Amino acid sequence: MDKLLLKCKSRSKQYIILIIAVILFIGSTWQVAFSPGYVFLAEQFEFLNAHLFLRVTSLWPNTEIFSEADPGKLYLYWALYLLSFGDYKVLQVMALGLPSALAYLSATYLLSRFSKWGWAIAFLYVFNPLFINQPRDIQFRFEYALLPLALAVLIRVFEGRLIHGLVLAFILAMGSYRFYVLFAIMATLIFIWYIINKGKPSLVITTVAVTTGLILSLPRILPAIVHFLEGDSLALATFGVTEGIRRVDVLDAFVLNYYYPGDVFEKITHGILNFGFFPSVLISIAVILRRRNNIVFLGALFVLVGILLTSTINIDPLLATFPPLARLLRQPYWNGIITLIGYLLLLSQLRSRIAIIAAVIIPAVFYGPIFFSGNMWGYWCASTPPQSYELLPSFEGKSLWIPTLGSPRAVWVKCERPQWASNAWGVTGDVEIRSWGGDALNVFHVSYLSQYFAYFNYFKQSWFPFALVTVDPRIAYGIVGISYVGMVTDRLASDDVQRSLWEARDFFSRTATVVINSRELGLYKLGDAPMCRAGAPLFLSGGYPALAVLYSVFGWRTPPVIFSNDNITAVQGWDFIQGDVISSIHFSSMRLTGLTKGSGIIYDEFYNKLLKLGSIWSYDEVPNFVYGYSGFAEGSIILPSGIYEIYVKGYVSNISGIITLTVGGKEYKVNLKSNETRFRWVHVGNFSWSGGRVDIKAVFSEGLVAVSELVFVRPNYKSAPDVIIITPYDIPGLKYRNLESPLGIIAEYNGSLKLPGNGNYIVYLHLISGSIRGSYGDLSNGSVVQGGEVLKFLNARVSYILLVRQGWKGLESVRNITCQDTFTVNNNELVQFNVLYDPFWRLKCDSQTYSPVKVFGLVNGFYVKTGGSCKLQYILYDVQKLAFYITLVYLFILTGFILVFYNKEVFRVKK
Repeated sequence: MDKLLLKCKSRSKQYIILIIAVILFIGSTWQVAFSPGYVFLAEQFEFLNAHLFLRVTSLWPNTEIFSEADPGKLYLYWALYLLSFGDYKVLQVMALGLPSALAYLSATYLLSRFSKWGWAIAFLYVFNPLFINQPRDIQFRFEYALLPLALAVLIRVFEGRLIHGLVLAFILAMGSYRFYVLFAIMATLIFIWYIINKGKPSLVITTVAVTTGLILSLPRILPAIVHFLEGDSLALATFGVTEGIRRVDVLDAFVLNYYYPGDVFEKITHGILNFGFFPSVLISIAVILRRRNNIVFLGALFVLVGILLTSTINIDPLLATFPPLARLLRQPYWNGIITLIGYLLLLSQLRSRIAIIAAVIIPAVFYGPIFFSGNMWGYWCASTPPQSYELLPSFEGKSLWIPTLGSPRAVWVKCERPQWASNAWGVTGDVEIRSWGGDALNVFHVSYLSQYFAYFNYFKQSWFPFALVTVDPRIAYGIVGISYVGMVTDRLASDDVQRSLWEARDFFSRTATVVINSRELGLYKLGDAPMCRAGAPLFLSGGYPALAVLYSVFGWRTPPVIFSNDNITAVQGWDFIQGDVISSIHFSSMRLTGLTKGSGIIYDEFYNKLLKLGSIWSYDEVPNFVYGYSGFAEGSIILPSGIYEIYVKGYVSNISGIITLTVGGKEYKVNLKSNETRFRWVHVGNFSWSGGRVDIKAVFSEGLVAVSELVFVRPNYKSAPDVIIITPYDIPGLKYRNLESPLGIIAEYNGSLKLPGNGNYIVYLHLISGSIRGSYGDLSNGSVVQGGEVLKFLNARVSYILLVRQGWKGLESVRNITCQDTFTVNNNELVQFNVLYDPFWRLKCDSQTYSPVKVFGLVNGFYVKTGGSCKLQYILYDVQKLAFYITLVYLFILTGFILVFYNKEVFRVKK
C-alpha cells in the first residue's frame, strides 16, 4: 500500500511538472501566437515563410550568404519545420516557446537527482538574467534548455545505462560547436567528481554515447569544419572573422549580467533588474560556507570555472593560444551557463524551505513580468510587413541589398515596451533581405570581406550606401554576376542616412529598371548578369581603381582580372617588378610589437586614420597589412643562395614615414613619403645571400608606416605589360573628389612624368581640364605613344590614362557562357564563375580538374589549360554525402553490436 501511495504521489508530481512546463510555454508566447503577422529577428527570422526558413541549412546557394554556424542548425530547423507541418506561424511559436518549457523540464530532471525540491529550484533556470536577456538566438535557447538534461543523462551513462547513452547521443547530435565545448568542460568536471565519489565510470557506454552523438552530427558539422580549415574563402563567414573575446566585471559575472553598454543584440533588463539574481547568489555562497559535501564541491567548481570564462579575472591568455577555441568561448552569456548550473547544484543542497522559496521567488518576481508578457516586453513583436515585401520572392537572380546601418528596426514593427526598459533593446524587427527572392547578397556579409564592394558602394568616410564612382553600375556589378540592387528605406535611421539612401535609390532608378518602388523598398534591375564568363585573363598589379578604368573603357568586354605580382599583363601606374619572386613574407605573419593589423576595407580603422591625417584610401587589393607610427616586426624566411633585389609593398603618401629594414644583418632605410597616394611596390635595395634562414626586422618611424609584404626578386628581364592604367592615385599633385570622373576622384598636376613600358600604346584618356602633351602633340583618345616617353602635364585635371599595346587581342575572346550542367571551354581560357570565391569549387574538364583562383578579388575563376566538356562541382557536397554514408554504416554496425552484446557484461548496469 505504501509503495502504491508513493507511486501515485510520484505520478502526480510528474503531472504537475508537465503542467508547469505547458504554462511556461503558453505564458511566454501567448501574445505572439494571437498577434497577426510574424516575428522578425536578426539571423533567426528574416523570412516570409517556413520554406525560406528551412533553406538556411542548405550548402548551396547559401555559401554566399550564411556563416559556417548555419549548417549546424540542420537538425533543429528540420525538426521545427516538420513539427509545425510547414506553418510558419506555428513554427515561430514553437521555436520561441519550447525552449522555456524544455529548460524547466531539463533542469528539473538534473536537480531531482540531488534534491526533492529540484522541481522548484528548476524555476531559476528559466527566471534568470542570462536566459531572459537572450530572446534572439533560437539555437542558443534550445541548447541552453538541453544542457542540464545532457549532464543528468551523462551521469546515468557513467552508471552504465545504455538507453541513456542513446539519449545523450541524440542530444549531442543536435548540438552546435559551442555546445560541444561547454559540454566537454562540464562533462570533465562531472567525470572527476564521479571518479572521486562513485568510482570508475562505464567507459564503454560513455564511449558509445559520445561517439554515436558525434557521428550522427557529421552531416551537419563536417562540411563546415572542413571549410573552416581551408580558411581562405570569401563565401561563408568563418570563425576567425568576427569580434574578439568579450568579458564582464567580476560582480556582473557573479550575478549573470553578461551584457554591457553598446551591446545592442540582446538585453531586455535594465538597471535594478540586472541584479535580480543577486539574492540567489548570496544564498549559494551561504551554502558553500555552511555545508560540506561532494555536491557542494561540484557546484562551487562549476561556479569557479564559469567565472574564469566570463569575467575580467580569466584564462583568456591560455585560450588565445588556440584561436578557434577562443572564438567558441568568446561570449560570456554562453560560458555563463556553467556558472548558472553551478548555482543550481549549490541550491539543491538547501534544507530550509524558506531559503529555497527566497532563492526562487525573488528572481521570479523580477523576471516573471517580462517572461509572462507573452512577447518578452515586445522583443518578439509579431508584425505584418508591407505588401512590397510580398513581391520580393517573385524575382530571380543575384541581388545586392544595401540596408540602413542605423537602428535595424523597421518602422512598421510597432510593439510597445516599458518606458524604462534598456535603450540597448532594439534589434527586434531586423528585417534583412538576404534570404528573400533569388540569391540575395547583403553588404553585411559581402563587403566585410571584399574591398571590391566597399569601393563601389560607399563614399567618403561614412557607411552610407551610394555609388561613389560614375562607372555604369550595370557593368560594375553585372560583370561579377549582380543582376539587381536593392535599398531598404523603412528603418529607424537618422535623417542623413535616410537622405543618402534616397539619393542612392534615385541614382539607381535612373540607371536601371525599376522592379519595386515603394516607400519601404527599392529594387532595381541592372540587367541579366551572366553566371559565367570566359576569355583570356588580365594579370593585374594594381587595385580596384584600375577596375573602374577598365569598366569605363572596355565595358562588357573587360577581361577577367586576377590581382597578381607574377606574369603581369596589366599594371596600375609604375607598379611593375622586373624579375621573378623567389621568396616572400607578409608582415602580418611576423611577431609584432606596437603595430596594428589592417584589412583596408573602407570601415577599417586604418581608413579612418588616413582621413583624420588628411590622406585618402586608394582601394588597393591589399587584404592584410600592418601599420603604426612606431614599433617593429620580426620574422624570418628560408632563402636560396643568390643575388636578389628586395621590394616592399607599402603605403606611399605625403603622411607616410620611414621603415628601417634589417635583412640578414644588412640595414636598409626606405622612405615611403611620396606625392602619390596608394599601396605599391617600393624598391629596397640589392641583397646577396649564401642560402638558408634570413632574419628580418622592420622598425617603423617618422610618420605613419603601412606595409603588406616583403619580396626577394631574382632580376630577370620581362616584357612590358600589355595594358597600363594610370589613375589619380598614381599621379603626383592634389587629389579632388569629382563625380565627373569614373573613379570619383581626379588629380591636378603640372609637370612631367615618364611612361612605363616599351613599344607603341594606344591612348584612352579622361581629362577634365588642361592638357597632356606627348612627343607628337596633345594627347586625346586614340593617340599613340611610346613606352618610356615623357609626358608634360599642363594644369591637367586627370581622371585616368589607359594605355593599350597596339595589336593586343585580349578583348576579342571575352564572352558570356552558360555554365549550367556541362559546357564547352577552349584551351588556355579562364572561366569566371560569379559566385563568391570558395576554394571548394572545382571545374572538371574531361580528365582534368581545376581549382579556383580569385577573379576581381571576389569571385571564382578557373584557368583551363586543356579545354573540352566541363562541369562545375562543389566538393563540400561530396563531404556531406560521405558524412551521411559514414553515419548510416556506423548506425548499422552499432545496432548489430548492441543486439549481440546487450545482455553481456559489457552493457551491465552498475549497482
